[in-house]
Amino acid sequence: MTTPNASPEDDLPDPADTPEPDPARPEPPDAPRYVRCPMLGCGRLHEVTDL
Repeated sequence: MTTPNASPEDDLPDPADTPEPDPARPEPPDAPRYVRCPMLGCGRLHEVTDL
């Protein structure tokens, strides 16, 4: 099995003007989450609490 020849550009560092990839988005702060009430006729937003 043979390995493909790497081009000379592969060994060069990236140019300085190359934008860095965006880091992973930070997790949102622990703000309360709200959901629409499934109860018929209610329709209000209720805070979701993780038990």
